[in-house]
Parts: sequence; structure tokens; C-alpha cells
Amino acid sequence: MGPASPNYPNGLQAGSYPPQSLTQEQRNWLWSYYGHTGSSPVGYGGEQPIQPNQPAPTPSPGQFPTNVYQPVVPAGTPTAYPQYSQYTTPLDTLVKQATENPQLKAFYENVLKFAQGDLDLAKRVISYTYESGVREAKTDYELELRRQSSEFPQEEKQLQTELNRRGLLGGGYTGIAGQERARQTESQAIRREAVDRALKQREENLLRTKEFGTEKEDIGYAKGAQDISRQKEQDIYRLAERQSGLEQQKYGAAVGQFQFGEQQRIAGEQLKLQREAMGK
Repeated sequence: MGPASPNYPNGLQAGSYPPQSLTQEQRNWLWSYYGHTGSSPVGYGGEQPIQPNQPAPTPSPGQFPTNVYQPVVPAGTPTAYPQYSQYTTPLDTLVKQATENPQLKAFYENVLKFAQGDLDLAKRVISYTYESGVREAKTDYELELRRQSSEFPQEEKQLQTELNRRGLLGGGYTGIAGQERARQTESQAIRREAVDRALKQREENLLRTKEFGTEKEDIGYAKGAQDISRQKEQDIYRLAERQSGLEQQKYGAAVGQFQFGEQQRIAGEQLKLQREAMGK
């Protein structure tokens, strides 16, 4: 129940005041006058004056007067508590600072260097494999040509011996002798062509393997670089969020320190009132 008169001793009238300008006794008087029960909050400073014959307002259950301090307030709002903006930095600024963090930059630069090194190494291995394969193919080709160069004269000599044994050597390149000589020449040409085709096919396969392998490594590197970039962005935002959390903790500590000092001041005022009352 509120007091009978809207005037508090020492001339205080019902109204709205800066909370820090009131003693706790004065806050309690205003709190009670405006229809609230219990002790007033530290940040309570009264309310608008009540017109004559107007009943004291009764807040809804769980609702506090509008001028009671709320812990987190927009930057710039007048309040006796420490300003939130003094202890916080916009998130985009924190993200920019985290992006320029020297340790984070150096770490991911090294990661990319390692990835680039792996790509270069893989390409060198591919090139070495290709060049080695080409050398082996040409070596096999040359060996096969030498073998054929040795075998073909022997085959021709054997054919002449066989034709002579059969009495067909004087037939020249006509008749049966001519047909057998033509078949031998065609067979040797086909075998020589097969060796040429085999070399060409091996070289083409090696080249395709090199090209596909290089493309695969390039794609793998690009994907790996994207993954590294995404991981870096995640680490940047985590770093910014941690910094934001630290700043919020600093703000909470500042509010707690202010409240502690306010409680000490109120306790001192109460003790002074008690001593004055005892002195009377």
C-alpha cells in the first residue's frame, strides 16, 4: 500500500529520477508509492507523477516498470550502468581482425604451400612415369626392329633353300616360287607394321595417362584449396566469436563491479540512516 501523501520527507515528490541520485530508502518509498511490493531494484528511479485522485498503477504479474535497467541495452541508451558499446566491437570488425591475424595467416599459407608442393610432386611423378614409359616403348621398338632385321634375312634364306630343294628356285617371282616369296614379303611387312602400331599405341596411351593424371591432380588441388579456404573461413569466424564472447564477459564483469559498488553505497546510506535514527 502506498503512502498517504505524494511527498517524501526532505521534499522528495512522486516522479521519475536518475537512479543514482536516490538513496535506497527513497527508491523503496517510490516503489511502494507506485503500487509495487517488496524492495525496489537498484536501477529503479521512480515513475511519472500521479495526478490527483488517480490510483497508483499496478504492474502486470512478471512485468517491471519501463525505467528499470535491463542488463543488455542498445549502445547509446542513457543508463547508470557501463555502456555496452564500450566493451564490444561489431562482428564484421572482429572478422576483419581475425582475417589479418598473423598466426592464422601463416598457418594457412603453409597449408597451401604443402598442398602446392604435393601437386608439383605428383606432376613430376606423372611426367617421370610418362617419359620413362616412352623410353621403354622406344627401346622395345628398337629391339624388335633389330630382331626382325636379323630374322627376316634368315627367313628369306630358308625359303630359297626350300625352293631349291623342291626344284623351284629358278622360278624367279612367277609361279609357285613367286607366290611363296610374295607371301613371305607380305608377312614380314605386316609384322613390321604391327611393331610400328604397337609403339604408336603405347605412346598414345602414355600421353593420355599423363594428361588424365595431370588433370586429376589439378582438380584435386583445386578442391583441396576450396576445402582449405572454407576451413580458414570457419576458423576466422570462430576466432571472431571467441573474441566477441570475451568482450561480453568483460562487459558482464563491468556491470557486476558497478552493482557491487552500488550495493556498497546503499549499505553505507542505510547504516548512516540507522545511526542518525539511533542518535535521535
